[in-house]
Amino acid sequence: MRPFPLKPYRSYHFTRAQVSIYRLDFWCAANHPSLESFWTSLAQAEQEKASRLDLLDPQGCRGKHWALTRILLRLSLCQPLGLSPGQVEISYGPWGKPLCPGASFSLSHSNQWLAIALARQAHTPVGVDLECLATSRAGDWLLPYLHPAEKEELGDLSEAELTERLTWLWTRKEAYLKARGQGLARSLSLDYLGWEYPDQQPPGLDMISIDSGQGPLCSLATLDSCL
Repeated sequence: MRPFPLKPYRSYHFTRAQVSIYRLDFWCAANHPSLESFWTSLAQAEQEKASRLDLLDPQGCRGKHWALTRILLRLSLCQPLGLSPGQVEISYGPWGKPLCPGASFSLSHSNQWLAIALARQAHTPVGVDLECLATSRAGDWLLPYLHPAEKEELGDLSEAELTERLTWLWTRKEAYLKARGQGLARSLSLDYLGWEYPDQQPPGLDMISIDSGQGPLCSLATLDSCL
């Protein structure tokens, strides 16, 4: 049987941590012959959630995709933790952030792409987000929720430039809020996460935006400690 296709796409070195991004072809991984054998590594509650999500999707794919992210997460945590997939215990924080003792990680998926970020130090909060480039002003809904300095730096951009910048900005905000462990429970306008005024960014934040030239746009964030 072929090995499961989970290989680091790239590793990025932050000031406090090394973060690896796993970017996979969702459909290739979902149809891999060994995937079914990993289903039992999921907790009972996770299996039940995947089944519920499938019932809500006429094509029966939503739950499979959600389960796949959790299976791949366990596989990526096995080596650094020295555990088998079934021994990796995943719990969830008050805002839904997945947690695992002895590891700091974050995951995100967009269409057929998946990213899993792993911090080298277990105490380093990390967040990752990837998004496919929005089409023709699809990101305009974000404008009213931006930090005042972010609105200022958008300036007189063309429609294409504004669409790309808003997509990038959304990935940066998501990555930061995931690193905080709060997600969208925190207002998007509270924190400046643009490019032109680094002194206004949240203290202790290390952020990088990654454009590989194919697939979605991706941003990674690490923090000094949980805020």
